[in-house]
Amino acid sequence: MNKILAILIFLALLLTGCQKNTSDHDTWGNKHNINTGDISEIVIQNVKGTDVILPQKEIISFMKAINGGRYNIGKLDIRPPDYSVKITLKNGKTRGLSIWGADLFVDHDDNGHYQFVLSENERTKVTDILNKAESVEK
Repeated sequence: MNKILAILIFLALLLTGCQKNTSDHDTWGNKHNINTGDISEIVIQNVKGTDVILPQKEIISFMKAINGGRYNIGKLDIRPPDYSVKITLKNGKTRGLSIWGADLFVDHDDNGHYQFVLSENERTKVTDILNKAESVEK
């Protein structure tokens, strides 16, 4: 009886340890842990190829928006992105993102995509940032 109980406990522990470590609610911020203070520059490029460098205030709004992005496994099979983003960190490393409106984005180093999870106020801020990048002429 003790052996059977020990085997059942062992199997329960083994199965518990083999569970998936990530949840369906993983966010870009949890996964990458980049603080606003770690960023030296964010450049957004629109489809025309025009670059817009975000001021510090907009960096904070933009990072808040992408840090809450929910991760979904799988590659997108849709039209080309509306914007390309280059995040340059103070340590010299860079991260690349592609953005479709204020709805979806892809981190170039991940195998999935993210959905923006924004309040109406946050969505307005991100849309304003992206519209500014769109309205700039080359």
